[in-house]
Amino acid sequence: MRKVALMLALIGMVLLAANLYLSKPIEISSQNQLSKLQDNQKVSVSGKVIDENIYSNSRTLILDNNLTLYCNCNNLQTLKEKNIQAIGIIDTFQKTKINILKIKW
Repeated sequence: MRKVALMLALIGMVLLAANLYLSKPIEISSQNQLSKLQDNQKVSVSGKVIDENIYSNSRTLILDNNLTLYCNCNNLQTLKEKNIQAIGIIDTFQKTKINILKIKW
């Protein structure tokens, strides 16, 4: 019985991960659209980086449409004044922000 429960739990986790990975992101272009969405929704954002804060293991990007993106990728070159496209997940733990999954510039 425990093996069946474990197998069902693993299958459920794989299905949830596949749903998140394969789902089409919602395109947003303003802070107003972002406030209408829920946590952990996949979104697509594009814009010009107007401000960039680089920390030891992460960076915060602020776009010209007033959206805040959080990235755990510190090995990138500076993105200030560049147009970017990013896919991320909404996080409202402390402040509404988007955690980047994939970024192009």
